[in-house]
Amino acid sequence: MTGGAGNDTYFVDSSQDVVVELAGGGSDTIRASASYVVPANIETLYLTGTNAIDGDARSLTTAITVYGNGAPNQIWGGAGNDTYFVDSSQDVVVELAGGGSDTLRASASYVVPANIETLYLTGTNAIDGDARGLATAITIYGNGAANQLWGGAGNDTLDGGAGDDTMTGGTGDDTYIVDSSQDIVVELAGGGNDTLKTSVSYVVPASIETLYLTGSAAIDGDARSLTTAITVYGNGANNQIWGGSGNDYINGGAGDDTMTGGAGDDTYIVNSSQDVVVELTGGGNDNIQSSASYVVPANIETLYLTGSAAIDGDARGLTTNVGLFGNSANNQLWGGSGNDYINGGAGDDTMTGGAGDDTYIVISSQDVVVELTVGGNDNIQSSASYVVPANIETLYLTGSAAIDGDARGLTTNVGLNGNSASNQLWGGSGNDTLNGGAGADIMTGGAGNDYYVVDNVQDVVVELAGGGSDMVSTSVSFAAPDEVETLSMSGSANLWSRGNATGGSVYGNSGNNILESGTGNNWLTGGRGTDTFVLNAGGHASVADFRAYGEADRVDLSAFHDQIASLAVTTLPAGTQLTMGSGETLFLLGMFSVTVSGDYVY
Repeated sequence: MTGGAGNDTYFVDSSQDVVVELAGGGSDTIRASASYVVPANIETLYLTGTNAIDGDARSLTTAITVYGNGAPNQIWGGAGNDTYFVDSSQDVVVELAGGGSDTLRASASYVVPANIETLYLTGTNAIDGDARGLATAITIYGNGAANQLWGGAGNDTLDGGAGDDTMTGGTGDDTYIVDSSQDIVVELAGGGNDTLKTSVSYVVPASIETLYLTGSAAIDGDARSLTTAITVYGNGANNQIWGGSGNDYINGGAGDDTMTGGAGDDTYIVNSSQDVVVELTGGGNDNIQSSASYVVPANIETLYLTGSAAIDGDARGLTTNVGLFGNSANNQLWGGSGNDYINGGAGDDTMTGGAGDDTYIVISSQDVVVELTVGGNDNIQSSASYVVPANIETLYLTGSAAIDGDARGLTTNVGLNGNSASNQLWGGSGNDTLNGGAGADIMTGGAGNDYYVVDNVQDVVVELAGGGSDMVSTSVSFAAPDEVETLSMSGSANLWSRGNATGGSVYGNSGNNILESGTGNNWLTGGRGTDTFVLNAGGHASVADFRAYGEADRVDLSAFHDQIASLAVTTLPAGTQLTMGSGETLFLLGMFSVTVSGDYVY
């Protein structure tokens, strides 16, 4: 039988019948009452009658639709994306590995064979789909009745449909589609990384890692019974979401949501200033990541402002410590009464700490820090040059750039600490501590009793007349600047120092030091070690501990070599005074017997 170009129908009642159909000859059908091998270019085969006959389309490279009759049939498809219609649990489907993406539509409960990618349960009966024998991924769709669905060891998707279904995924990374609050999801511990997507309010079962609330209705997600971590995403409506006792991640989505994390270290994603976050006391170390201005609720440890909008973070109601991090825009951040950590980020931010011992991270010289009087012991860590505001106790310059710290406007005590570069530091009128760090720094203390830390021979200390009683602590050889009352050597290295013209004192360390007089009345104390005391022209100095520790200290008078013969050695009630012919003096406290040898006194 040869049909021609139309949509032809062939009736076959013998397996030996020959049907010839040309390519492009329409949509053609064979109705066979005997087993039959389908020829090329046939689109549909019907097995008719009541006998157990077979249909064989294995030689075809084009798609075909085959319908069995009411008897047990054998039907062979090929390598394409095949669809099988099953209406008996005893039907046998054989699909070869690599045989395309194949679908099975069953109107009876059915055990899915290997190499099937999708199962649809059809009809209205409460039937089941069982893929427990599969090692590959499968997607199973229930019908409108109450179905039981079992996945296998692959990464399966189970969608129960409209009924109250029971879905069990197996060991893979499974996805469950829930559309009834009465649906039951069973996931074994260690059964992969599993996701539940629900369009109704739902209580999350054990061993689920991710919950998505879908659709547009105001529905809820409840994971309070979980002891493991879960990630929950709300939809665009107003949702209520409860986490469990794990370290949960809760994103309410676009609506005005209420999120409660539970006992773990929880992360909340806030997209609306009207979102409500509820965190219990002792509920872990919890953070909020907000893309909208937000008032931080109790028991939150950290707020991150996200996105690029100029939004604010307000923790003024908190009595506990909180960390506040701005985004790249200009933010306002308010701390509470705890010891807060406030980092404005890259914009020009305004940061207000409150009553605790607060830390401010400054990235821009235009950042504004507001600290209240008696607002605790507060510090700024700045990677830009910065003018220190009132009520800040300490400034740290960070990074590696040559930046400056200016506290000239302060009347209270402040500590100024440079970084590793060459910094300029200015104190105010309080009793300030200035530590330039490793670079060659310029430090100016101001009017108070200031303390300078020197660790580079190129450091410069500037102290004005009448600027208090000031001290330099140095770990390198360093001359006492004028108007500094005390210079003290630190560490144990062998160092050199010289007194100043304004009568300061110089103290050595435990090394073998050289202490020179300046042109003022200097007080020299060598400390432990074998020290050398040098009298210079125009100097008047006193040595407090000459040979006090049994060490071989000596006085160097080589600057007066031509006057050694006229040196006057006078014993006084408190010690011995050496007087040069040109009037310079050196007093050795507690020494009543000395030896002059050349340019040296022992």
